[in-house]
Amino acid sequence: MNKLYLLFTALVTLNSAFSQNLVSNGDFEVYSILPNNYGQSNRASGWNNVNGIYSGPPFASPDYYNSAGTVPTSFGPIAPFAGQGQLGFATFIFFIPNFREYVSTTLVSPLVVGMQYQVSFALSNGNNGDYSKSTNNIGIRFSTGPLSQAVNQPILVNPQIEITAITYNYNFWQTYTYFFTATSAYTRITIGNFRDDANTLVSPTGASGAYYFIDDIVVQSVDPLPIELISFTGTNYNNMNILQWATASEINNDFFTLEKSSDAKTFQPIATIKGAGNSTTVLNYSFIDESTFNGTNYYKLKQTDFNGATSHSEIISLSSSSKNDFDFLVYPNPATNTINFQSADPLTQIIITNVFGQEVQTISGDINSVDISNLPNGIYLIAASTNKQQTLKTKIVVSR
Repeated sequence: MNKLYLLFTALVTLNSAFSQNLVSNGDFEVYSILPNNYGQSNRASGWNNVNGIYSGPPFASPDYYNSAGTVPTSFGPIAPFAGQGQLGFATFIFFIPNFREYVSTTLVSPLVVGMQYQVSFALSNGNNGDYSKSTNNIGIRFSTGPLSQAVNQPILVNPQIEITAITYNYNFWQTYTYFFTATSAYTRITIGNFRDDANTLVSPTGASGAYYFIDDIVVQSVDPLPIELISFTGTNYNNMNILQWATASEINNDFFTLEKSSDAKTFQPIATIKGAGNSTTVLNYSFIDESTFNGTNYYKLKQTDFNGATSHSEIISLSSSSKNDFDFLVYPNPATNTINFQSADPLTQIIITNVFGQEVQTISGDINSVDISNLPNGIYLIAASTNKQQTLKTKIVVSR
């Protein structure tokens, strides 16, 4: 058996792009029209009142403030945390039992199940306006669709994030940061007090009710690796370079671009391979480059997310020559359910043994591929017999 040149790269992880804020207009700078009265939260682009009413009591109608607008100052607005916009909402009113206001918007993209997210926002009680009490239970509820509210009553659901202590930030902004792991593909965020009066703590001081201003809402994934690349390998066979790679997980992975260079400096794309989108299982990919340079060929992978963000793998190199001196190839490696064979001579038998030397599979006949879905994860020895009574051997890794 002639030499088979095989290059394995150890664990490779692609660099992630900066995490995107999934709350569009979370700083309330963008508006459809400047606010000029209470109850106009929908003028902040993308935001809405969950009960759909923007006319004020008895309906709960949160407020939009902009430094260039003309909203009255009864609730003691404070200068925005940043920029010009902010929202305001009531969490308690003593003369209307269980009165609640909520602000809500659709996320830029659904949350990914199992991914951890950082949630942050700035909160203030303003300057002791008409509603100068304070409460606890200021919460955030992520949901897979819009929540509904009857007139002004509490939405009695459990928020994923909640400030359980009475919150009183008089005349200053306090920033809050939380972490949570998505258990569903949530598409909306809603903010307010999700408890009734009997389960809400209210400060003994202050007038009429409790009112809060909110600004700079951010929801972003924590260290989002678009893919976890567990191998990127290459094999030169009969003057062709066979590139193989495997991922342990993928998040919003649109496609791979295989890039090639003769000097490891200037790379050109030679193939585009569709990604899996989202995956938590081992996936194998391969591409055969039939147009190799004489000498050293350099390759790297560019990965592209659905939102256009890109990242790159490390570079691997393969040597090609004009001689066709390789006669046996098994791929993909690592493998999941099927392995394929290329050989200079027809194969008549394949024997697979485990690391203990036990035969686990034997196949005879004209063999081009073998189903290995019954094999547990691990390392196996492949012994292939040819019609010229040669025995060719190599190792494979089964990984799922």
